[in-house]
Amino acid sequence: DFIRKGGLEPVKTEDSQLVISLCRLFESLFNEEAATANSCAAKDAQTETPLKPKKATTMDTADFEKLLLPAFCFAFSWTIGGSCDARTRKTFEREVENWFPTVTMPRNGGCYDGFVNFYEGPKWRNWTELVPQFVFDDTVSYFQLLVPNPDTVRFSYVIDRMLSKQFSVFLTGNSGVGKSVNISNLLEKMKDLASVVPIYMTFSAQTKAYQTQLTIEGKLEKKRKTLLGAPVNKTITILIDDVNMPLV
Repeated sequence: DFIRKGGLEPVKTEDSQLVISLCRLFESLFNEEAATANSCAAKDAQTETPLKPKKATTMDTADFEKLLLPAFCFAFSWTIGGSCDARTRKTFEREVENWFPTVTMPRNGGCYDGFVNFYEGPKWRNWTELVPQFVFDDTVSYFQLLVPNPDTVRFSYVIDRMLSKQFSVFLTGNSGVGKSVNISNLLEKMKDLASVVPIYMTFSAQTKAYQTQLTIEGKLEKKRKTLLGAPVNKTITILIDDVNMPLV
């Protein structure tokens, strides 16, 4: 009711969409098969031995139950409130604290300022703990440089969790804020850590369905006469930039 009566969505959603997204993100947070514990772009993944997810199946039952509500609150905030504009999200953030009074948010922050570290318990930790050190690479184009910060880390975290369960993600925002660079940076790291094969596509007003099909098929391996697929033990991930451009 809050979203429908008092919220503004740049891209309109249906109630069923939001509920499905909530369930998917909640499931993704407990994915034991993910390549890393806190996304491939996190600080703890940029080491010789990346931190693996804590296995819920081996946790003490009492400890596991303590994580459920904080994890649900996180998924609720990033899905039910994730489709709102910035002003609505601020109001939504304050409401979440009232709806989940027993969830301990990050110090001096709200539901978008932290994450649940399963290794440290139900208390939320600040995104700054996951920000890796910036390393300048003079071989990379200036427009492709990405300076890690809490914003890049938190968006990468949510996207990584969803992709780890092969759920699609729709990321929208103003032009020039770094959406494409952030996702491309994440996919390059997932290529090494999560056996992901990224396919980059940029749509334009002239993009046709047949061209899109040929581009995707050109990146796949031929398994049988009429069967194409990803390389062995790899996962194909397709990044479509400017998805709103083609004429429908």
